[in-house]
Amino acid sequence: EIKSLEAELRTAEALRKCALPSYSQEKAGSNSEQNLDKVLPRSASLQNELERALKHLQTYRTENHELKKQLEYLNKELPLWQEKAN
Repeated sequence: EIKSLEAELRTAEALRKCALPSYSQEKAGSNSEQNLDKVLPRSASLQNELERALKHLQTYRTENHELKKQLEYLNKELPLWQEKAN
């Protein structure tokens, strides 16, 4: 779970920074609009990919949490079922 949180944090930070990195802004500003046309689609594509990864990670964490709750419930109920079976 800690690794999941760390991965989500790294993904969120990368997503925040990726809109148009400062080095890309400088390159685009010092060169022509043609460079900007190349940088923006790559940046948007990367941002979309990071957003999908973050959503996937959040879904995974939710599913993981639900499975933990089910496991805790079963661990509590199992001894009761065993007593009834005997």
